Amino acid sequence: MKDLWDRRMRLNVIEELLFWDDRPAYPWSFYVKLHFAGVIDRAAFERAVEVVSRRHVLLCSLVQIRGKRLYFVPQRDALPQIDWRDESPGEQLPSTTHLDITKEIGLRIIVRQNETEADVTLQIQHSACDGLGTFEFADELMMQYANELDSSAIFELPQLDPSLILKRGKWGVNWRNWFKTMRNQLIGLKGAKQFLQRHPVSLIPCVPEADTAGFPENYPHTLQYRLDREQTAMLVKAAKRAGCTVNDWLTQKIFLAVSDWRNTHPDVDENDWIRMMVPVSLRGRHSIGSPAANIVSSIFLDRRGEHFENPEELLLGIHDEMQLIKRRNLGLVFPFSLKLTRWAPGGLKKAARQDKCSMSLIFTNPGRVFVESKLPQDDQGQLQAGNLTLIRPELVSPLRPYNLMTFSSVCYAGQIGIAVNVDRRVTTKSSFDPVLKTILNDADNIAKVTNANVKIQENQNF
Repeated sequence: MKDLWDRRMRLNVIEELLFWDDRPAYPWSFYVKLHFAGVIDRAAFERAVEVVSRRHVLLCSLVQIRGKRLYFVPQRDALPQIDWRDESPGEQLPSTTHLDITKEIGLRIIVRQNETEADVTLQIQHSACDGLGTFEFADELMMQYANELDSSAIFELPQLDPSLILKRGKWGVNWRNWFKTMRNQLIGLKGAKQFLQRHPVSLIPCVPEADTAGFPENYPHTLQYRLDREQTAMLVKAAKRAGCTVNDWLTQKIFLAVSDWRNTHPDVDENDWIRMMVPVSLRGRHSIGSPAANIVSSIFLDRRGEHFENPEELLLGIHDEMQLIKRRNLGLVFPFSLKLTRWAPGGLKKAARQDKCSMSLIFTNPGRVFVESKLPQDDQGQLQAGNLTLIRPELVSPLRPYNLMTFSSVCYAGQIGIAVNVDRRVTTKSSFDPVLKTILNDADNIAKVTNANVKIQENQNF
């Protein structure tokens, strides 16, 4: 097989949609921030970045437009830009600029530190990689950093199969399972019909920035909330008792919170559809050992006023819908529909740039992260990478046109963290505070879930 570093690779339909939908005013970049106790050894870190980046060809590639097709073009001599800032770590992410993947490879790294702590922020152009791939990259980076500091304690990096990059757009579908897969997708036709018939709205009326507008000032702006270990344990226990997953419960809480928030604003109609886009992983046996890539899809949950009147029924509906999607692998409906759209007049470029609200908000939840890391842990379950202790990771989802806020959640070392990326061009940051406080205000809020009389088959998934 020709060396991947010497060949162009066509973008799959998910990557192509993300590319065409990227623009300075609404960048399709997401962020992973790693907050450490300890001071980063600059030379060791830079060597680790070089070693690990060479294992992930798409993170070191540009996108080239050739006619109507888009290609990844690997850059052998390019490494992620590392920005060593003269700033102390903080709750807010460092400010960034637009990452144009036609001119710069799809990963940037920003480092801030003082005498006792440091944070490393990865800015990823979504065409190049998804969230789970980025956390795998981050795990390798921490392992290699530990290796660079102490050659006597070698952590073996996971074995990768570069050839899987060429199969990332097949999502595990082959001639053996094609008929079963297609039969399952027929169930998704009803959902696809509803998707086209319903017209979601922004949470409150707004006019998005023009495509020619510049990058938002001091972007991203986030609100952060973190459950301690006791609160997280209570939430997991409550979700199990209700027979749902933590993800179901958080999804319900986000819907209820944004509904309450909308109702405090004039000019909103409770009969409008609120559409939540939820990324879902398409990883499986077929992708084990793949370098970082987009092996992801999206599903869409639509709800409106009548659905928010009974929180228990809302939770039941979310749970049933999510279980059907998992059981029938309906995450494939979206990329299959994009394959058809690619052949329509204007293709995915036209679809990505339509001036209408395609989703009201985004909720990204990769669940537990770093659970398979080979790094040692302290008594709190926090990873030890040489002289560094990973205190917490954070994930921040991008804002899209007509989105006023996007949500993301990760669980690490027995603690759930939630980040809300807010669009301060529409309203002040403080006006979003009630949304986050409504979702998870305190342990009493969580405990109330244990009293929910929801009749669902027990599911132990996170």
